[in-house]
Amino acid sequence: MKEKINEESKQILLGSLLGDGAVYQRAKNTSYYSEVHSIKQKDYLLWKNAICFEKFDSKIRTYKGYEKKQGKYYEKIGVYSRSLNNLLIYRKLFYPNGIKKVRQEILDQINGLGLAIWYCDDGSYHLTKKVVRIMTDSFSYSEQRIIQKWFKGKWNLHCKIIKRKRGSFYIKFDAKESEKFLNLIKHHVPDSMLYKLGHLWEGNSKKIEEALKRESIIKQKYYLKNKEKILRRQSTYRKRAEIKRRERLVKQEYYRKNKEKILKRCKIYRRGNKEKIRDQKRIYYNKNIKKIKERQRRCYFENKEKILKRQIAYNKRPEIKERKRIYDRKRYLRKRSV
Repeated sequence: MKEKINEESKQILLGSLLGDGAVYQRAKNTSYYSEVHSIKQKDYLLWKNAICFEKFDSKIRTYKGYEKKQGKYYEKIGVYSRSLNNLLIYRKLFYPNGIKKVRQEILDQINGLGLAIWYCDDGSYHLTKKVVRIMTDSFSYSEQRIIQKWFKGKWNLHCKIIKRKRGSFYIKFDAKESEKFLNLIKHHVPDSMLYKLGHLWEGNSKKIEEALKRESIIKQKYYLKNKEKILRRQSTYRKRAEIKRRERLVKQEYYRKNKEKILKRCKIYRRGNKEKIRDQKRIYYNKNIKKIKERQRRCYFENKEKILKRQIAYNKRPEIKERKRIYDRKRYLRKRSV
């Protein structure tokens, strides 16, 4: 080992070991570090090597690796250290039984830089949903729970454990928590990985715009293909009592907050569409005349006393009396002239 490891190097090493890095034991008292990335992340690996891995007499190597899923060879870049007894500590810390594990002892040592490196290695950002995920697939559910509690306890971040079809798990933050998470690590992310900051980095604006357009086109195509099915499902959903209640409360709350704006808009609309509104009312009345009269009759008998009181109070108003007097006078004169 060339020199003593400082706190910055330690955080990069811990974050990398939670992510893409690995420590292998070649002999009884020594271990070596290795980490492999796509050639696209060359600058990121060289940055980590310059700050941290060079202290372990590391070497950089590029090669072509085979990917089973794609069935193709891709160019990769890796960093490999010498076998050193200093790395044996991290081997024992992360591999107590020969398998990589996350323990509270490890997480307690992680600060903002270590968290940023972990995210740069194994994290991803969804351009349209604005959510952050950390691919913790290699860890068991009990280890996922340790990570979840650590995020809540140390960083006040709420995350969910999502199970994949194949049985593994990963950590997911919703849009609000993702915003908090990215703001937490943004000052520790190297320039070569700024794209992982999503909407917080200006360089992603064009990508996000294109992603939103693509998603909109996909949604439109899906809707047109499955229109009847979607409408049927929506109708069934909205008929549920609790959904009706929730919609009613949301509408009431919106009306309460925007009453003046809504009334002004309604007034403008009625003024510009008088004939249309009159026609709609007439068509509705003609179609539902029996139902309307029955409803009016039922309403009258149910509220008879209340209605009569209102009528009496209305007729006692001076302006109404005057209007009625003028009307009666005109009616009398019309009859007399006939």
